[in-house]
Amino acid sequence: MRAYDAAAGRKGLPMSPLEMDEFVKLLADGVADRLAEMPLLVNKDKLAQLFAVSVATIGRLKAAGKLPTVRVGRRVLFDPAACIAALSSNNEEGAS
Repeated sequence: MRAYDAAAGRKGLPMSPLEMDEFVKLLADGVADRLAEMPLLVNKDKLAQLFAVSVATIGRLKAAGKLPTVRVGRRVLFDPAACIAALSSNNEEGAS
């Protein structure tokens, strides 16, 4: 992987293993922070936004039984990670 280090003025030089480890740790920490900020359960509007599809598409996938849901009182909520896993397994089954 090539990187640009503005402080050192190194353009296009490969990262050392130590620099790569630091970069990976920073990236992982950033992703973990963003995931920690996400709610565990979302409504269909937020799920549609996360998946970059229409709310109607989420409704069709739910009606077809392709998205797992969690009921909390009258509310129907979705676990984004579980929905990704379900859609991935649906695609794998359809490909075989």
